[in-house]
Amino acid sequence: MIGANRLLHELDDMHSSVNRLEAELMSELENVRLVRLLHKFSFINKQPVPRWSETGDRYVIKLFRDYVFHQVDGNGNPVINLSSTLAQTNVLCSFPAMSRAVSL
Repeated sequence: MIGANRLLHELDDMHSSVNRLEAELMSELENVRLVRLLHKFSFINKQPVPRWSETGDRYVIKLFRDYVFHQVDGNGNPVINLSSTLAQTNVLCSFPAMSRAVSL
């Protein structure tokens, strides 16, 4: 009986460790995804002038970028809200049409 209790305790500890490692891995995966998305924004927004137009997919992405990263409050002061920025970039990744536009 003592051996069985010890075995169950060890299995429980191992399960907790695996869950903790999985949570850390998912957090790192989220970070990589966001960095990749921000790099794509930079490449799209920093194209040479002849390729840039104020219409089409790139313009929609530019508007989205301005909405997410250049928000101001009622007094015109810049608003820095990381949780809102992360939520809005997650929304971008959830829409297939926008994901296609970002992969240009």
